[in-house]
Amino acid sequence: MPGVEEHKIARGAVLQQISQIWGAGCMLVALTIVGRHFGPTRFGGYTVITALTAVVATVQVAVDGIAVRHLSAESSPPARGTAFSTVCVLYGVLGLLSGALILGVGLVVIELIGSRAGLTSELRDAVLAVAAVTALGWPARSSRELLRADHRFGLVAGAEFAAFTTVAAGVAVLVAIDAPLWAVTTVAGSMNLFAGLYCWLTRSAGERIERFRLGDVSHVVLRELLGGAAGLAALGAADLLTYALDPAILGAFRGPRAVGLYGAAARPPNLLYQLTGSVGLIVMPVAARYHASGDEQRLHDLIVRGTRYALAATAPLAVTLIVMAGPLLHFWLGRTYEPAAPALAIGASYWVVTAGNGITIWNLMAAGKMNVFFRYAWSVTAANFVLSVVLSWQLGLVGVVLGTAVPALVGFFFLTSIEVRELPVTVRELARQSWLPAWLVASIVGIICLALRLLAPPDSLFGVAGEAAVALAVGWAVLWRWLFSSQERALVLALARNPFV
Repeated sequence: MPGVEEHKIARGAVLQQISQIWGAGCMLVALTIVGRHFGPTRFGGYTVITALTAVVATVQVAVDGIAVRHLSAESSPPARGTAFSTVCVLYGVLGLLSGALILGVGLVVIELIGSRAGLTSELRDAVLAVAAVTALGWPARSSRELLRADHRFGLVAGAEFAAFTTVAAGVAVLVAIDAPLWAVTTVAGSMNLFAGLYCWLTRSAGERIERFRLGDVSHVVLRELLGGAAGLAALGAADLLTYALDPAILGAFRGPRAVGLYGAAARPPNLLYQLTGSVGLIVMPVAARYHASGDEQRLHDLIVRGTRYALAATAPLAVTLIVMAGPLLHFWLGRTYEPAAPALAIGASYWVVTAGNGITIWNLMAAGKMNVFFRYAWSVTAANFVLSVVLSWQLGLVGVVLGTAVPALVGFFFLTSIEVRELPVTVRELARQSWLPAWLVASIVGIICLALRLLAPPDSLFGVAGEAAVALAVGWAVLWRWLFSSQERALVLALARNPFV
């Protein structure tokens, strides 16, 4: 039926994004409390450890796409039980590997930055605790993916709401009672455990619940899942090294205080990364179905419209971070973090261009072009390492952020060239229908933000948020009135009336 497919995809994306936006708000509250309580030096150690768990989370999102696709393909109870038990084993294996990776990388990094501030022992305990909770968090995700496979996005969103709230409240309580760093970082890294528990609890009592049975595990299915997960894990390892190398390099050249400033500068742009990456759970299964059925028209529409929406949602937010970087840090974490403003602006700048990359990546993954991402991800990692070493030595914090921004911008052109060669879309279509409308909105937002900041300088965090909100409202109003088609406006209104069905 016309519009049914669009509504189904949009509903899942909206619910996913609502939970992610709530989670971003909860994590910002927790980060503010930790940053103000610990100060830049200890906050630097906290930043390094939580950055490792954040990168593992991006790998989990990618692997979830494979698990959800496999679970949703099985409808009979025996096949669903086999799929669920096999996914549990897969997640258990990946949990052990992720915990070991965090432990290994984390111990090396803290040796570089902890000894200069006398925090080595404290950070070592934190890395051990976070590695353990990460290993346990992977298997807990299986109940969440089972709900997603059944398209029960409302239950998943509710469970994630509760999990984010629990983590933020736990961090706040531990800081209030002056708990040790390892306890705070452990709770901050426990999102998967709580979300999995709440997903299990939200399934109705009268419903049949699939249970893990070792005898139901299929070695054939496990090998198939491991094959896809191995490729995604290799890509995630590249991201892990990129995000771990930056604070390690900076700590080696400039000390732990610089790492704390890096954490303040990097966290807001990382939220943009999380928001764009989470859409893949909706895009990948749909794109895989279009590829399998040869439905090039719908695949084309998914790419063009998905890229426009991702850019139009993210690029204006990135522009507000660029313009408001100084006041944001000043009123958010305090005056001592204000020197990180140029780095925050640079870290947000490349998202104005690259926010649509997620749609490209997930569509190419659905088409089976994994080899493209090995070259892309590891080339970006190598370039980041070289540039970060050279530029950090010369420019400090700004140099490290430039070491990430420059390869990301170059990678945009590489991915676009692959996209137009492998997928049913052209550069002209992307430029006219996706890039230019989103960049027009971002330009309007940037101009209004700059004017408000100069004419009425904000005097509080609420003032910063208020001026940003005004600029974003005007920009998105232009998008709605002149850049959306009547069909797109009808879809948005239908979702607004009832987003849960």
